Amino acid sequence: MVYIFALFLSLFLSLPNPTFAQAELISQYQNDYQFELDQYQKLYQDYLEKKQVNQKYNTINTEKELIQSTKSALSSRNQLLLNYLRYLRVKINQFKTLSPQSTQTIQNQLSQQETWLESQKFAINQLSDLPQIQTWAKNFKLQYVQIQKSVYSSLVQYDINLQLQIIQNLKQLTDLVKNDSLVIQETNQWFISFPQQFETSEKYLQTAATYYQKNQTGNRFQNFYPESKKELDRSKTILKNLNSDLKSIITKFLN
Repeated sequence: MVYIFALFLSLFLSLPNPTFAQAELISQYQNDYQFELDQYQKLYQDYLEKKQVNQKYNTINTEKELIQSTKSALSSRNQLLLNYLRYLRVKINQFKTLSPQSTQTIQNQLSQQETWLESQKFAINQLSDLPQIQTWAKNFKLQYVQIQKSVYSSLVQYDINLQLQIIQNLKQLTDLVKNDSLVIQETNQWFISFPQQFETSEKYLQTAATYYQKNQTGNRFQNFYPESKKELDRSKTILKNLNSDLKSIITKFLN
């Protein structure tokens, strides 16, 4: 009896950990992102101050200082995004086996955006006046639509993969409990709805994925994440209830 309860904890609560190499990369990229975020906030504040000074005095020196401050802030933001995309690309690998094709597609998209951001390091460094900066900013705005799509797609797919892992664990535990001689006669009716609930949860996850699979049109990001999040939360509620039901059965009959 104690074995079944221990198994319950190991199957549901102890989700697979990333490999040592993956964990190191996740930690490294997360730290790199946080460090660059702090840097960017400081540089952006400096940019705002230089912009205000230039608007007030409008001299050659104030404009020169504004250009340099703007480039520093842009470079930092570029690196910030690069670090974040790297972090997401490695993190989403953790439960990749649950939906390998969809996950790989998103990882490829993240890699493409990383490549573009890498190319912008030189481009930003070459900017020499405000009109050039404005032109670059317009081009970045268009690319940023795709960057946001890749970011939010990875967040949704990571949650999908995580919940698929939980579903897999719950199904395994359900089979073990159903086949136990102490509960097979008394609790069969408790399990009648389980298959339908698993199916409903999986359908919510499928629907969540459809939102990020739509193409982005125009020069403004169409944020699909709130809609995907609703479906993810609906699925999560079902899994929490199933987990609670199984825990109650285990506690009542097997503990």
